[in-house]
Amino acid sequence: MALIVSKEYNHLPQDYIRECLGLLPHWVQEYNMLGETNLVEFMSNKYFGLSLYKFEGTVLEDGTYRNVVEDEDGTWNEDMKAVAYMNTADGIVYFYDTGGVIGLPTPDGYFVTRMD
Repeated sequence: MALIVSKEYNHLPQDYIRECLGLLPHWVQEYNMLGETNLVEFMSNKYFGLSLYKFEGTVLEDGTYRNVVEDEDGTWNEDMKAVAYMNTADGIVYFYDTGGVIGLPTPDGYFVTRMD
């Protein structure tokens, strides 16, 4: 499966984007090729067997990750646009521009985590 760059980042060289995303697209492609059935577990095993922390927030229909931030000044939405995405049998995997943040499709939505 090919890595598809989001239109907001299409002005950047493809090689630059692939370099910035590191091993994550390779692991997703390996997951696809092996026909595995649990993407979160597969990525956890690739990540040295460490448990992945699930972020709060949601992935919107266009792939944007929306995190609800609360502090002493109130509550607001903090959105991250996907840099790129890949199709899998489970759904679309989204790659974000902040420190290895990735959205993994699950049967009940998305598991958003950081793998840097």
